[in-house]
Amino acid sequence: MRVENLKKNMHIKNYRELCQILDIEVKAGNSKKTQLAELQRYCSYKKVGHAFYIEDIYQETKPRLDRRKNGKGNSVFSDIMQILILDTLVRERKEGSTIVKTRNQLLFALGAINEFYTYHQERPFALSEQTGIDAPTIKDFYETSNSNFKGILETALNALRKKSLLMYDKVNMVAHKNIYREAASEEKELILKAEIETLKELGLKDIHAAITSGKWDQFKKRQKLKLKELGAEFTFSYVAYRITANETNYLQDEFDYLLDHFLSDTERMQYLAKMNDLVATRLLTNAKRRHQKATENVGLGMAMKRKDNRQKEEYIDDFKKLIGLLVLREELKN
Repeated sequence: MRVENLKKNMHIKNYRELCQILDIEVKAGNSKKTQLAELQRYCSYKKVGHAFYIEDIYQETKPRLDRRKNGKGNSVFSDIMQILILDTLVRERKEGSTIVKTRNQLLFALGAINEFYTYHQERPFALSEQTGIDAPTIKDFYETSNSNFKGILETALNALRKKSLLMYDKVNMVAHKNIYREAASEEKELILKAEIETLKELGLKDIHAAITSGKWDQFKKRQKLKLKELGAEFTFSYVAYRITANETNYLQDEFDYLLDHFLSDTERMQYLAKMNDLVATRLLTNAKRRHQKATENVGLGMAMKRKDNRQKEEYIDDFKKLIGLLVLREELKN
């Protein structure tokens, strides 16, 4: 947008001429509205019929307004998540229109977690020794945060699906010698057989128990051995989101509506930082709510059947520490 071409008291006969002066594309509908909203960051103008009268040119560009419920509530999570998902799809689009990522890979790409979140999720007891935070609190942190993340991510994906901008599903992937691909039907049968036999050997009820009991590393090693014994031609398996995007021009139209224009590197960092801050704030707010409820229940003489760690005085401080270690991204603050 060549705002330097505008002059105070300038009279422009119509929108098309305005676009020519600013060297921008002529648009319609919501795209045109967001384009004119962007112009108001640089100048004030009066509209008379089809004509534009430039009243003033600002010395400093005004900040972009956040129109999403004052930055509060689920809608802000969904809107920012949608913007970042679209940006990721465009940036990572190579030969095809489909990307495949695990949930944590997506969350990291979208600024919701840091690089330590996944590593320590599989090693809760080592994290407990490292931090001095008891294992039940770490388990509680991951259970509640994973539930939050699943809801936030899939709400955004479903919103984009309703707009016909993408389709997504969950797929079983297999890996061998740095080659990653979707599992065939017979390979899924091998995965299931290896999983259930490994669970039985370790005396575990399900895969979730393997993670929370601190036996995840042991489970993965034994499962790999089982797969080899069963004749599998792959080393390990995992679940991922397969996201197929619509054509780039349709994604760009949605950018125009959600944000005004495609994210620059600077703007992307700003939105990643905002997402990271929102996630950290929500996780802490929810922890405080759980702590308050647990404390009130104890005060009323109600027995805590589970999650008794939530009533402990250090519960909130432990969550703050875990958020700092596993969620906050220092590189986004610069």
